[in-house]
Amino acid sequence: MDHAWQDIRVALRGLRKDRGFTLTTVATLALCLGANLAIFAVIDGVLLKPLPFDDAGRLVAIHNQYPGAGVERSSNGVPDFYDRQASVPAVDGLAMYRRTGLTVGGERADAERLQGLIVSPSFFDVLRVRAHRGRVFSAAEAEVGADQKVLLSYDHWQRTYGGRDAVLGETLRVNGAPFTIIGVLPPGFRFLDPAIAIVRPIAFTAQERADDQRHSNSWEQVGRLAAGASLEQVQAQLDALNAANLARFPNLRDVLLNARFGTLALPLQTFLVGDIAGTLRLLWGGVLVVLVIGCVNVTNLVLVRATARRRELATRHALGAGMRRLVGQSLIESLLLAGMGGGAGLLLGAWALA
Repeated sequence: MDHAWQDIRVALRGLRKDRGFTLTTVATLALCLGANLAIFAVIDGVLLKPLPFDDAGRLVAIHNQYPGAGVERSSNGVPDFYDRQASVPAVDGLAMYRRTGLTVGGERADAERLQGLIVSPSFFDVLRVRAHRGRVFSAAEAEVGADQKVLLSYDHWQRTYGGRDAVLGETLRVNGAPFTIIGVLPPGFRFLDPAIAIVRPIAFTAQERADDQRHSNSWEQVGRLAAGASLEQVQAQLDALNAANLARFPNLRDVLLNARFGTLALPLQTFLVGDIAGTLRLLWGGVLVVLVIGCVNVTNLVLVRATARRRELATRHALGAGMRRLVGQSLIESLLLAGMGGGAGLLLGAWALA
């Protein structure tokens, strides 16, 4: 330990003396490691980790597409929701959702514009999410006139209401209409947008369910695979349903055939990530190349410095320092540089990730 502490002091003196070398090496390591930390953290959170829901691998997204009309990814119509509930048994539970801005407050309270989520009451059953306080929506809220209820996100509840349980049952004006607060979502709940503060249910009217609204698409759809069912089975049942609907509505047949109308089922995580997966992998490859280049540059700097110190090392060896001691001192010096570069890289990575 005495020798190690002596070597650390000698290494620190040498690094302080060669400030240009030290700063260049630490800055190179910090930049390369910080970039890799930031990009990998994003890739880990977006691509590698499963979605934060129970048995998330069984969640599927369903969306329409019209490639013949240049639309590879469209949303769903309200009639699709009811058709698929009845005709796609491979999906156990189906829900509709849409992100929107909501004006909250008014009259006696200052109005503010918040990010909101409008969902069918089945949404939280499909995701298997339970309320932190109160309850989530029930099937009763799917009826027109019984849908004047809202849920608060945990962050909004803490920020605006101070985490008071007494908020349950209070009235909140949303887009000018009175809604009753029935629950608070759990702290870790995230879907689409971490800024979502209010969730309200949707009760579809008879007009929205009508067949003339079949391709008036404005809703996203999420479902959960039934026990023993596969994504391929879901896709086959969707294709069969679409074929049956073409026969039911001959007036739409030619238009839909020309547009090559279809419906695609895919894992929810793949749907949410979309085309960004390729971009993230490309970025990761880029920063890995930068890391390799940085390591090569640092290696060259260390070798150049070692060459310049040959006379010093020869003198130490002549005065009695063994090869093991000289190698150990060089190793400690390298570890100090790596530690400083790694620490700076952590700070830079945290800043870049934010």
